[in-house]
Amino acid sequence: MNYGTGFPVLKIYRTPLFVISRRAPATLRTDGFMNEELKKLLSAATADVPEVGRICFNLSRNGSYAAASRGEIPTIKVGRLLKVPTAALRKQLGFEAA
Repeated sequence: MNYGTGFPVLKIYRTPLFVISRRAPATLRTDGFMNEELKKLLSAATADVPEVGRICFNLSRNGSYAAASRGEIPTIKVGRLLKVPTAALRKQLGFEAA
């Protein structure tokens, strides 16, 4: 079918906008200790949104920013940058604030 345009018309099928990963986040361990990547992340005053989403919640870059816009990841704005204060992140994850 081309409806007189000379170009074929493609059928578009509805697909889910995102796929939920069934893998556990990299920071969840059964022995109760943090891995080195999480220790490094929480040692700084602030962190990048995609990095926090990947390490703490197993999210993609876009998923991390979407969670930040919904308020699921605590953020502050520094100029044009969106940063995650690690003190608020520690509180949300259930770790003691240093």
